[in-house]
Amino acid sequence: MQKHRTMNDLLSKKMLTAKGSEHILKAFVKDCCGMDFQSVTLLEPYDIKSYNKAYKYRTSLDTEIEILGVTQEGEQVMVKLKIPQEFYS
Repeated sequence: MQKHRTMNDLLSKKMLTAKGSEHILKAFVKDCCGMDFQSVTLLEPYDIKSYNKAYKYRTSLDTEIEILGVTQEGEQVMVKLKIPQEFYS
């Protein structure tokens, strides 16, 4: 039976979606997607209590992060990052 590493999901969520880490998320999106936003808004900010509650009812093992970005021209762009889980035996 394969198992997945829950620590990857927790670290990704904490690093990219904790309040105050918007600058990390903004740089990550710029490096990975080539999108340079003026500002980013996390649609589901990380909070350990809500994370634990939502984790019990997950239907996907992938880490999903939803972002609302505003470009230099004022356009709003919705970005959804999906990070696949690593499996091990």
